[in-house]
Amino acid sequence: MIERGIHAFRGKGVLLLQGPVGPFFSRLAHDLELAGATVFKVNFNAGDCLFYRRPAFSFKGTMAEWPAWLEALLERLDIDVLLLFGDCRPIHAAARQVAAKRGLEVGVFEEGYATTVNAAQGATVDLAYVRDAVGLKRDQVGVMFSRHREECRSDRRGRSSRRSTPAAFEACAWCVEG
Repeated sequence: MIERGIHAFRGKGVLLLQGPVGPFFSRLAHDLELAGATVFKVNFNAGDCLFYRRPAFSFKGTMAEWPAWLEALLERLDIDVLLLFGDCRPIHAAARQVAAKRGLEVGVFEEGYATTVNAAQGATVDLAYVRDAVGLKRDQVGVMFSRHREECRSDRRGRSSRRSTPAAFEACAWCVEG
C-alpha cells in the first residue's frame, strides 16, 4: 500500500483507532482526506478526545463488547483500512482479529528508538529493551542490542529474555537466529 505513498489511500475508507499521545492522528486524518480517503476515528478515552478534535465515534463499552461493536461500525462505514498505534494493546489485538476476518488492511504505527554503534552518532544506555512484535531485520537487532552498558531485554513473541553486558552479542545472535 505504501509504495504510492499517502495517495494509495485515495478512495479508501480508513478507520483510525487509538493513536499516540499528541496530534499525530489528527494531522494524519487531515492528510489522508487531502489525498482522497474517507477517514473516521474511534476515541476510547479523554486523551483521545483531547488530541483528536475532529468528529469521532466514542467507544464506551467493555472489552467483551468491543469486537461486535467494531464489526458493526466497519460494516456501516465500509472501511478498507484500519490504522492503529501499538498492535499489542488489548483493543488493537481484538481489532486486528476482526480486521483479518473481514480481509481488511491493517497499518500499525510503533514507537522505535535505535542508535548507531558509532559513539559519535548515538548514545549508550544502561538498559536496552527490544519488543519484536511486528518483526525486526537482522541489522536492526544488532544495532539495538549493541548500545547498552548493563543489560538488554527482549520480549520476542511472548518469550522474555535478559542478558548481561558480557553476553551482548550472544543476545544479538539469540534474537537473530531464533
